[in-house]
Amino acid sequence: MIAKIIFLIGLVLIGGLPSAAENQQRVLIAYFIWAENTEIIDRTRAVREANTHVFSMENGNGVDEVTTASVLPPGNTARLAGWIQQAAGGDLYSITVKDKYSCYWDEILNRASDEKARDARPELSGHIDLSDYDVIFLGFPTWWYTIPMPVAAFVENQEFEGKTVIPFVSHGTSGVARTIQDLKKLLPRSVKIENEIGVYRSGTADAKRDIDSWLEVLGF
Repeated sequence: MIAKIIFLIGLVLIGGLPSAAENQQRVLIAYFIWAENTEIIDRTRAVREANTHVFSMENGNGVDEVTTASVLPPGNTARLAGWIQQAAGGDLYSITVKDKYSCYWDEILNRASDEKARDARPELSGHIDLSDYDVIFLGFPTWWYTIPMPVAAFVENQEFEGKTVIPFVSHGTSGVARTIQDLKKLLPRSVKIENEIGVYRSGTADAKRDIDSWLEVLGF
C-alpha cells in the first residue's frame, strides 16, 4: 500500500497525473459558426454556393475571404468544440447574433466585409456569466483574415480579467491569418492566452487526433 502511494505521488510530480488545481478548472467552450447564425431559405442554393466557394479556393482561384464555408450544422468549428468538450469537459456555448446572417454565400461575404470595414460589433442574442469559469476555449472561423466581428463583440461584452483563453480556429488557405494577434488586442493584459490550434477545413473530419494531442500538451 505504501509503495502504491509513493508510485502515485511520483506520477503527479513528473506530470503523469493531473494536479488537483487542473482537476478543479472550470471550463467553457465558446464558439461562433455561420451554421448556427443563419436560417436556411433554399437549402439547395445555399449548399451549392458554399461548395462552389470551397472548390474555387481548393483550386487556387479567388481570395479566401470567409473560410470554413459550412452553412449546414454542425459546422467545422462546432465539431472541433465537441471534441474539445469530450476531452476537457466543460460547457458548450454558441455565440449567436440577433440579426442572423444570410444563408447565401455572396450575401454573407458582403456583410462580413462591411462589418470588418466598419469594425462593427453586431448585437448578440445571448449572454453568459464568465465568472463561473476559469478557462475559456474560444473557437471561430477566419473571416476576412481576422476574427468574425460577433466574436469581437463577445470578447468586449464579457469580463475576461484573470481568465485563461485558448483559441481554436477553423480556416481555409489563409490559415489563422491575423486572428490571434487581433484577438489579443481585445483581451485584457491579465488574460493568459495559450497556444492555439488551427484546423484546415478539408481536414476537419480527421482532426480529432490533432485536437487530443494539442489538449494533452495543454494539460487536459
